[in-house]
Amino acid sequence: MGQQIKSPTVLIVGAIRSLNAPARDLSILNDAMDLMGQNILFPPSVKGWEGGRSWVNTSTMFVRQNILTYLLTGKKPVGYDATADLRKYDPMPLLDELTKADAAAAQEPGRVIDYLLKLCLGHNASYARQPLIEFVNSRGGSLTPDLVTGLLLLITAMPDYQLC
Repeated sequence: MGQQIKSPTVLIVGAIRSLNAPARDLSILNDAMDLMGQNILFPPSVKGWEGGRSWVNTSTMFVRQNILTYLLTGKKPVGYDATADLRKYDPMPLLDELTKADAAAAQEPGRVIDYLLKLCLGHNASYARQPLIEFVNSRGGSLTPDLVTGLLLLITAMPDYQLC
């Protein structure tokens, strides 16, 4: 765990499933996987794809983050998805488990950040906690859906998120 680089398919499908993100336009997702080196219906050989470090280079890192931004916000690298408002992402159901354990915890930035780090990364990345708290505080400290989406965008941009 945490030592293999996610393939484009694992990255996209995993984000949709674990973050409850809308799938949006499948042709855009397929194009992104192709740009990341995994044309899903056309492997380079019967062996499949090389994987590992071949998934990550200077160009694929931008595509990886851009596709996660697209899933969470509907914003494309160029333009805006016309259906983004119809399929608006609501991150608040992700906090349901935290709320069930302690209703007040879902309003405490530190506890929400710890929960989201554990949810997204599988561990509590203590190095990331303080910058995320500063991000929340710089935006008023109130945990709105837009702020939680912002936290998820920052967490999915971390190197740890690229690992499975």
